[in-house]
Amino acid sequence: MRTCGSDSSRKRRHAVKGLVAILVLACAAPALAQVSSKKRADATAAYQDGQRRYLAEDYAGAAAQFEAAYNFDPDPAYEFNIAQAHRLAGNCDKALLWYRKFLVDAPKAPNVETVKKYITDEEAKCAKPVAPTVTAPPPPQPEQPAPAPPSHLRRNLGFAALGVSGVGVITGVVFTAKMFDYADQREHLCDGCTEFPKAKERELNRLGNRAEKLQWVGYGVGAAALGAGLYLLLAKPEKQESSIAVAWTHDGGFVSVSGRY
Repeated sequence: MRTCGSDSSRKRRHAVKGLVAILVLACAAPALAQVSSKKRADATAAYQDGQRRYLAEDYAGAAAQFEAAYNFDPDPAYEFNIAQAHRLAGNCDKALLWYRKFLVDAPKAPNVETVKKYITDEEAKCAKPVAPTVTAPPPPQPEQPAPAPPSHLRRNLGFAALGVSGVGVITGVVFTAKMFDYADQREHLCDGCTEFPKAKERELNRLGNRAEKLQWVGYGVGAAALGAGLYLLLAKPEKQESSIAVAWTHDGGFVSVSGRY
């Protein structure tokens, strides 16, 4: 059986518990408000720094600061600013990401149509294929000129030398034959005679000596002319025509001169 005294004490205990709960919430509320206010202050500071960078055309730095502000305070207005900074920085992928996020989080914003146009433009930029880098083929290397054939004059002189060589050899052979003929006449000069003809012997000796000298002159001239003719016709010329080639490089050009002197 409950008594009035017990009912009143029970009511006092419930009242104390309710008061404790109210005091706890009252103490926690300023702490929560202080944390939220600090984040908003940090977001404002980051946003102001982003504005300064944006006006200085440091769009990449502005985008980073706007994102920092958004991390402190996820306001859709920051999303639009982040997208704008990325668009002007040339980052079409990131700009599209934040423009689309802005449309989702703020579907009734007054600049929705403008954002949609930005999205269309950025999609076209991202879809544009990057032109492949064209590497210019290396410049053709100048070919080494083939050995120049003998000139007409050189060839004619070679054939002329061979002709002189033939004449020299023929002359040597002729005078060799004469030398042997004079020697044979001298040996048979006195067959059946009683007196040796001294004058005739001296004449044959003179003619034989002369023929011997002329034979060696003929052979010598023939050999020298033969060597000269073969050299003129077969040997490489000592001087070749030089070749000049121009090769272009990425920073100008250079002239390459080749030749053997």
